[in-house]
Amino acid sequence: MAKEKAEVIEAEPPAAPAVVGIGADQFERMLERVGQANATAMRQSLRRENPNYNEVSVFTYPEGEMARPKPKLTREVLFCGQRAHEDQLTPAEIELFNRFDQSKTARNGTWEADILRRGKRELLVINLPVKGLDRLMELPNGLSLILLELLDGPAAADPLSLIRRVEELEKKLAAQGVPA
Repeated sequence: MAKEKAEVIEAEPPAAPAVVGIGADQFERMLERVGQANATAMRQSLRRENPNYNEVSVFTYPEGEMARPKPKLTREVLFCGQRAHEDQLTPAEIELFNRFDQSKTARNGTWEADILRRGKRELLVINLPVKGLDRLMELPNGLSLILLELLDGPAAADPLSLIRRVEELEKKLAAQGVPA
């Protein structure tokens, strides 16, 4: 019996070491599948959670960006040495920047708005005297008020002048029989 076991053991071929490898074609197909899986995952991660959101913020019209997109700047703008970015401006501020059609000054020439032409491009450069805290505190509170004063003069940004103007318009409407 021991002789038979010995023969059986000798009859089995020795086990070859397992070599695992892939060819260039297999490797290419595998990379392609991994790339497709990554692209699908990326698209899903970029998908908006709320695709119907109207993008309402202080930087949009009240109706929202989808219903009423805000205007674009018609030229590059530098305000006190800093580039103005549309995403950091309200629609009213963009409209005021776009109203500039020529250079303007205010406050005895200390406020300046210059339109510079560089080839086909235009650049609106607005400079105010903001050196020092005292000078900064003298500025109106709000970019729109500064732009209105540069565009239309000091009365356009003066609250008392604006109240008087509203009262005058209300009187005109009342004289025509239109309720205010």
